[in-house]
Amino acid sequence: MVSRGVHQKCRVTIKTLLLILLSVVPLRFSSDLPLEPKAHATTPDRLFLPHGIELTWLTDLSNLLAYIGERSHLEPWHTLHPPLSIGKENRGRLLFGHKIRSAFGLWVMEPEDSYTSYETALALYAINALVRRVHPGGADLMVLDIAQESGGRFKPHRTHQNGADVDLRYYLKSVPPDDHEKRFVHASKLDLKRTWTFLRVVRHYDLGELIFMDHRLQKALYDYGLKYLKMEKRDIWRYLSFPSKGKRGGALAQHIKNHYHHLHIRIRQDTSVEWRGIKLNDAEDLHLSYLRNRTGFFEYIVQPGQTLGAIAAFNRVRLRDLLKWNAMTETSIIRPGQILKVWR
Repeated sequence: MVSRGVHQKCRVTIKTLLLILLSVVPLRFSSDLPLEPKAHATTPDRLFLPHGIELTWLTDLSNLLAYIGERSHLEPWHTLHPPLSIGKENRGRLLFGHKIRSAFGLWVMEPEDSYTSYETALALYAINALVRRVHPGGADLMVLDIAQESGGRFKPHRTHQNGADVDLRYYLKSVPPDDHEKRFVHASKLDLKRTWTFLRVVRHYDLGELIFMDHRLQKALYDYGLKYLKMEKRDIWRYLSFPSKGKRGGALAQHIKNHYHHLHIRIRQDTSVEWRGIKLNDAEDLHLSYLRNRTGFFEYIVQPGQTLGAIAAFNRVRLRDLLKWNAMTETSIIRPGQILKVWR
């Protein structure tokens, strides 16, 4: 089953790619979202076209791949092994993870903690682009973290193990465009217009499985939806679990404690589902084999005062990988002059 991945090319849904295409083509968007597709549209279902503009999407898709490769510092797509999402969000792995970069108005705070799949990366670019089209200007959508390079346990998170879970900074009012700091969040500081557009885009294009958001922030969105957007309660409950402090079936955003200062979204990874059946132990072995074949190993001489954790950090490898390469445990004793194998 694992060997199938060697021949698999980067398969990202055309829907998501075309959404990003709308972010790089200089078209003028309507301020109303979501919009329904035109009856004569030549693009795939559910993709709206502003002002009825038709795109020759096969040509534009080819151009888009080259554009993304140039602007987001990706290697040529045909040379890449696609990232594989293994297991579940709270017990999984990410193989051949893609390090998402700041591009298209999306800011990545910690690239080394923001590995993911192509589907997730492109979905984030698309969501941000569509929100910015409706609300020009303002601060970038900011990615706080996603997953480690090979997934797995990512402290202090309980999930974030297979590249689908993303922590974002909330849209805040009165934040300058070049602001990339983590900020204290209060309901009075929440940019309710942008946040509602964000929720509508995610649900309309079915890009996210769920969102974790504190019920106090949901209340502000709930009140805004009723008063200013003139939404019915039954429509709001498709997006928010408020006034429930627990979970509400059918709601996109659910209340989970400790999600007051950041928004947590789980991106839908449809083309990664087939890899969920790989056992985690097999994924670990495949990852180690991949590292060896990618670069080869060298010998590292332990210096006085060094620990295994410090050596792993110095060589930019995971501690658990270093331990496996040298048949050691976290309690193993190392001495100055000892030789360790490191793959990079």
